[in-house]
Amino acid sequence: MLALVVSRETVLVGLAVAGVAFGAMETVRLSFPSVSAWMARRIPIIRAEEQHRPTGSTYFVAGALVCFLVFDIGVAANAVLFQAVGDPVAAAVGSKWGRRRWRGKSLEGSLAYVAAALVSGGLLLPSHLGLGVPLLALGALAAALFEFLPLPVDDNLRVPVLAAAVIAAARAVL
Repeated sequence: MLALVVSRETVLVGLAVAGVAFGAMETVRLSFPSVSAWMARRIPIIRAEEQHRPTGSTYFVAGALVCFLVFDIGVAANAVLFQAVGDPVAAAVGSKWGRRRWRGKSLEGSLAYVAAALVSGGLLLPSHLGLGVPLLALGALAAALFEFLPLPVDDNLRVPVLAAAVIAAARAVL
């Protein structure tokens, strides 16, 4: 994760530039249906349900920017990594093996999210970001819960921010 080897200011500038670029692209795409249709054919990451709304990638950049603005590097890096790794793993496992479903999400996918978040967060343990296994476990569980719940804000924005808030609050108490 690049945020571990560059300054906080560099991370924030990079995310802000990415946010402006994604915002501009989304504005053009959503303002001109022909551009949106062309992009949907050429860029396979734009899903059918994103045809008339911002993509998850745009929300992810916004969530990462909020995390790195508000929280320290250890909390932000883990929360963003949880979503970056956990969400696609949950989607893949849930679509292939998900049997217990509720509102389009599966228990199996959520369990895979927790496992993926724990593994990815565990890889950051040697970087001495100030988070131990209990905080990582709490953050991974919180992230999976916030991903599972049908809240109105896109999960790519809400999950890292809310998971980071849980980790930061728990660390303040412990």
